[in-house]
Amino acid sequence: MRRAGMALVTVVMLTGCVRGELDRSVSHGNPAHAALEDVPVNGFPVDVELYEGDSVSGELLAVDDTTVSVLTKTGTRWIAKNNVSKVSVKLYASHAWELVGWTALGVVSTLSHGYFLIFTAPAWLLIGLPTAAASGASNHLHVDQSHAAYLWQFARFPAGLPPAWRGPVQPPLPPLQPDPPPAPIEPPAP
Repeated sequence: MRRAGMALVTVVMLTGCVRGELDRSVSHGNPAHAALEDVPVNGFPVDVELYEGDSVSGELLAVDDTTVSVLTKTGTRWIAKNNVSKVSVKLYASHAWELVGWTALGVVSTLSHGYFLIFTAPAWLLIGLPTAAASGASNHLHVDQSHAAYLWQFARFPAGLPPAWRGPVQPPLPPLQPDPPPAPIEPPAP
């Protein structure tokens, strides 16, 4: 009986080593006729801060030499790159508050440890709180205008917007105009 059990465990463990290969030489469907809405890929959520003080939030669609395209709740916004002050890319959901909750639960669980609580409760706090803080702080990437060219890797369309993009359209923001030079100061009349 013991041998049969060991054999069963061995077979179950070895099934994890079996790799099936996806046959990529066979096309499943006609990709030339896929609607853009059917493509299950999204760009990363971004907050684009503009020099005027405004900001635009939404999904990063594309980045090219002159424009950053963002899909907002109201439509597609094309933002001239020279208007962009900073872009904040949300890389992933950090769940930092969930980590704080688990840490608090772990600290409460140390009440059952008796006198060893003086060792285990600080251990929970020393490990749990910095982990939650690091998770919450590292889920955003901040990019200034000089590095905006690298944002393509976070866009839904890294090679640029396709000609078939018919998302809701808003007029593009005008390019940032430089401030006029200050008027010369004339000396007071004697």
